Amino acid sequence: MQFVNKVSIRLRTFFGGESLSARARSGGTILLLAEFYSNGLRLLSNLVMTRLLYPEAFGLMLIVNLVFSALGMLSDVGIRSAIISRKADVDEKFLNVAWTISIVRGFCLCLIAVCIAKPVAILYGSNELFGLILLAAVAPAVQGFTSPIPLLYEKKLQFFRVAIFRAAAQSLALIVTLIWLFISPSIWALAAHGIFGALFLVGFSFLLFSSGKIWWEWDRTIAKELFHFGKWVLLATALTFMGRQGDSLIVSRFLSIEMLGVFSIAITFAKLIEMVVEKLSWGLLFPLFSEVKSDQPDVFHRRLLKLRLAMYSLCFPLVVFLATLGRDVISILYDARYHQAGWMLEVLALGFGFYILTSAVNSIPLAHEDSKRHMWLQFLRVASILVSMLVGGVWFGTTGLIWGIAAGQALYYPLLQYAIRDFGIRPGYLDLVFAGGTVALVALTWGIRGIPSPV
Repeated sequence: MQFVNKVSIRLRTFFGGESLSARARSGGTILLLAEFYSNGLRLLSNLVMTRLLYPEAFGLMLIVNLVFSALGMLSDVGIRSAIISRKADVDEKFLNVAWTISIVRGFCLCLIAVCIAKPVAILYGSNELFGLILLAAVAPAVQGFTSPIPLLYEKKLQFFRVAIFRAAAQSLALIVTLIWLFISPSIWALAAHGIFGALFLVGFSFLLFSSGKIWWEWDRTIAKELFHFGKWVLLATALTFMGRQGDSLIVSRFLSIEMLGVFSIAITFAKLIEMVVEKLSWGLLFPLFSEVKSDQPDVFHRRLLKLRLAMYSLCFPLVVFLATLGRDVISILYDARYHQAGWMLEVLALGFGFYILTSAVNSIPLAHEDSKRHMWLQFLRVASILVSMLVGGVWFGTTGLIWGIAAGQALYYPLLQYAIRDFGIRPGYLDLVFAGGTVALVALTWGIRGIPSPV
């Protein structure tokens, strides 16, 4: 009993308190647990769905998801970033205007998706895509009604309720989708999954948070502030889409629908790294940078070093695991139809190791309200990946395209370091130790087992 009490006291000391460091520790822990739960649930559902559906279904859904990722990111006006980085108090009127803009944006996305559904179906030569996009178009219209109150909790690094809210919505949406698939296996269940998720997100955003008097409201001054901040964020987000999804977009034009479904399995596993890193960098580091740079500039670099060490220690083991054992993971979990995803996974995972290095500091310009520089950084990321893919594709075909994705992540690293030098950020020994050690270990393993390539 005494031991339990001591442990309880130490945990309260470590995670409790309202100081910046205490909120960072508790927030980071909650974000990681939430992300592990989310990704675990996603992988489990993926394993079940691949046994109920054919590979072509996942290829078609990859295209559908690309369409909506493009629409979403190309229309991002930076509401979340504006709320989190705003120095002045975020009052009720500000939230109301932000919510109104979000609703209008959601309906606009729905309308645009309906308009482009037929051209996309013709482009990929699949009539089924037309109906799938029309059904999935309902999701953004619904999700636009999500309350902005959870963003205030993120701004204050209070993530527990936000994590519960998102986990509950994801879990219930997945349960409904799986029930549909078990009763009647169909690709239409996958297309409707986004609608279920949007409905639960909207409902829980009002049920689990004190929403006050959130209602439609318009104020030209506030709207101008949001759009002024968001104009560079919009361009940066558009470029971010190309950086994150440009690989899938280009690959989708070179692979058959069936092989695209196989690639979707590899990219799903590889992007586990990206999702964990994004949750830490944008969910925790961005709000933290926004607070530290204005309130405690003297401790900024010391905190940054500790945060990078924590992020690298958590994420690089996952890179090593997937880059060395990806072929075994795929062959154990999936049937022979998906085994080609194994070599793709190992190559992609190594590339995402460099993504970890860049994401640790990529949000610093935006935290300093330099959204223009942030936009140019995303342009450099896109250029690095697309140029690498095109060169690899021309020389080595599909294999070169996959290797190009990994090479592009590595090329962006020195460009980012040069761009953020004005903020006093320099690459340190941590980058060398973690990146160098990972590359050496992976190279040794590949030397023994063979370099990943199609079989």
